[in-house]
Amino acid sequence: MDSLRVSLFGCVRIVRDQNPTDIKLMRSAQGLLAYLILFRQRTHQREVLAEVFWGNKDPDRSRCSLNTALWQLRNILEPSGIPHGTYLINDHHDEIGFNGSSSFWLDVQVFDECINRVLQSRLQLPSDDDIQKLENAIALYRGELLEGFYDDWALREREHLRERYLAALAYLMLYYHRQADFVKSLDYGQKILELDPLREEIHRQMMKIYLEAGLRTQAVRQYEICKGALARELHIEPMKETQNLYDLLLSQKIDILSRSKTETPHNLVEVLSHLHQAEAAYEQARGNLDLAKQVVENMLNSHVEK
Repeated sequence: MDSLRVSLFGCVRIVRDQNPTDIKLMRSAQGLLAYLILFRQRTHQREVLAEVFWGNKDPDRSRCSLNTALWQLRNILEPSGIPHGTYLINDHHDEIGFNGSSSFWLDVQVFDECINRVLQSRLQLPSDDDIQKLENAIALYRGELLEGFYDDWALREREHLRERYLAALAYLMLYYHRQADFVKSLDYGQKILELDPLREEIHRQMMKIYLEAGLRTQAVRQYEICKGALARELHIEPMKETQNLYDLLLSQKIDILSRSKTETPHNLVEVLSHLHQAEAAYEQARGNLDLAKQVVENMLNSHVEK
């Protein structure tokens, strides 16, 4: 059976499995479909829908606008050969709804269900499959929900899903930190700060990761980024906990400089050994990076050929 695929992250996109061409809808019909499919657990009175979407018009014109949008939706979602009611419900009380039992795929549903499933099982260690599914879920977040729509209901849902996205990023940041995969952990931290640069606890966590990785200069720089963001947006200083961590970074830098002046040859040999180990790790990482780049290039070339 042909299935409907609806994407609401970023711009609204609607396609059918058997026809990958985007289905074109008027903006008002896009908003109405998004509302019905997001709140598909119930049906909605026509008067309520008319008020939600066309409340700035007189009652007759708002009902007319609703009927026009519904007419377009039905013609698009249930063309000839697809029975009425497959996707759009119009019950005996003349209430409108989206048929949640129909064959459809919704990016928001997949995203939210996967994140809830993984994040609610905090007492259990996530499996590799859990992490892969979580990363696949956040990849669906191609932009904020219903970009360009500013109705109150859309803003509320947008903020809810934005917080779920940030929570998933924070979970992955912590997971990869525990796995000692500092690169991925820092990458997820940076993604959080791109959306919310005022999350001081994320700045602080990144400082700790840099410190664990032996990258004190980057840790100090992260503090400066945090301090600058807080000063610009909130006109405040970092929290005491963040400042204490910064002071620790400075004291460790001074300790390193003082010890380097009295380093014994034995210690220098030990340092040189560590440098060789770091160099080997770097070459291995570089080889992995080259391999990853080759894989991506092959995928891109394959996509272009298609």
